[in-house]
Amino acid sequence: MTLLVVRLRFTMWRTAMSRSSLHLTSSVVGGLVALGVVGVLGPALALLAARPVRLTALTVPLFATFTLMWVVLSLVATGVDNVLDPARFTVLPLRPRELARGLLAAAYTGIPAMMFVLLALAQVVAWAGHPAALPAALLAAALGTLTAILGSRAVTSALARVMGSRGGRLVGPSSSRSSPSCRSCSTSC
Repeated sequence: MTLLVVRLRFTMWRTAMSRSSLHLTSSVVGGLVALGVVGVLGPALALLAARPVRLTALTVPLFATFTLMWVVLSLVATGVDNVLDPARFTVLPLRPRELARGLLAAAYTGIPAMMFVLLALAQVVAWAGHPAALPAALLAAALGTLTAILGSRAVTSALARVMGSRGGRLVGPSSSRSSPSCRSCSTSC
């Protein structure tokens, strides 16, 4: 099931890129920016392996802030990538546990998530100079990426439900646009 959901994500992504030049352009630019960030910060983090522990320890608050910002920024970018929204799978006879694993694996296939994973691995390399802390660095990298991905998915799912309600639509950014007229009273709702 996990492989099927990941394959579905790639198929939908490829289809969207072939249909929309804006989607293709934004994916290419986003990929280049992610490569630039990983290309600059990855080696910089890896070089901390040769430094004293007090400098390497700066990676801990850095990645804690990065994880928190990942979740907070998902508030701004809500609805950007809801192609594999769990609500779309409710009509299928799937077990929630299998679906959750597949959706989590598919969430890791995006460009920002891959960038985050690569930076987390660079943090692990930074701790390679201190073998006693290496297991904790591996665990922190795995838990940090999992927290960021699951936290952002939870926030965007919760906001999708709120923005789907009438009150959410009135408060949300689409309230400034004129809505279509109601059939029963011919006024904008």
